[in-house]
Amino acid sequence: MSADWQESSTWSYKPAAGPTLVERFKGKLFDSYLGRNSHPTQNHALKLFLRVNLKPMTGKTTSRDSNKTSFPIKEWSAEEWSRFTSQFERQARLWSNRFWLVPSKPFTLLDDKRAGRPVRPNIHCLLFAEVVNTVSLAHRTIEVANLDVDAIKRQGISSSPGSGTYRSNDKRYDSLDIKPRNTTYEDDKGVEHEIKNYYTIAHELGHAIGLPHIGVLKSRPQCAFAIALKSFGIKNVSSHLSGGSNAKVCYGRFDSAGLADNIMGVGTKFEAVNAQPWLERAAMHTNTVASDWKVALEQVGPRAVA
Repeated sequence: MSADWQESSTWSYKPAAGPTLVERFKGKLFDSYLGRNSHPTQNHALKLFLRVNLKPMTGKTTSRDSNKTSFPIKEWSAEEWSRFTSQFERQARLWSNRFWLVPSKPFTLLDDKRAGRPVRPNIHCLLFAEVVNTVSLAHRTIEVANLDVDAIKRQGISSSPGSGTYRSNDKRYDSLDIKPRNTTYEDDKGVEHEIKNYYTIAHELGHAIGLPHIGVLKSRPQCAFAIALKSFGIKNVSSHLSGGSNAKVCYGRFDSAGLADNIMGVGTKFEAVNAQPWLERAAMHTNTVASDWKVALEQVGPRAVA
């Protein structure tokens, strides 16, 4: 084991070497640390470290969102910015304590053998999003527009602006994204479903650690069709198919009921597919493959093994 941080881009699976432990990896999207717990009754932990340079948008009176719509903005006060960064970190914590990785039966590398009969801990998945002031230290820089709510109302853009009025993306947020919102979606049977307390920043942080929209994650046919249409440059399409992987169908809209409930859709649900960044890093840290691990959505403690 080494205390050095190894570059994830240089890693490759070496089956002949068998399972080996590398504690630290640094990467373009995030860094990761697989720490072994010293107590056999506790799981190990795989921590993803995402450093974000949140950049308050200043010196401007308007900002365009992802739909190219122009919104009036204002300067940030110290109190407003402090509140935003605090809530950003709070939404990042929504990704922790969601997944536990269970190794395959032949995997013994992380077993605790001190008590005679081996005990096999699982891996607890955590995300730490740190706000840094230096661009060179950050994995990504995100601009944040402070929306002028009163001006938005006066100009008739929206009578009740909230998160989602300004369409944010993984590189540009707005000040209202710290507040949860309720939304709806229609499934493929025409039934409307309501989502409560959806967090825009939590969704965008999923993109930051490498996750696409749920329709891509689950290889849904309508989403694949929307992506193909964009790749061929076909623009005269219905609104739900427009935008490639950002099309409404890739969010899970107009698909089977429940698909859009995922955090990488328009909902709040975490599923096994959302653990992919941890699966891939666990494989790197242990010289295994992602399919050697199972994802549990509830805490699974260490177990004795024969």
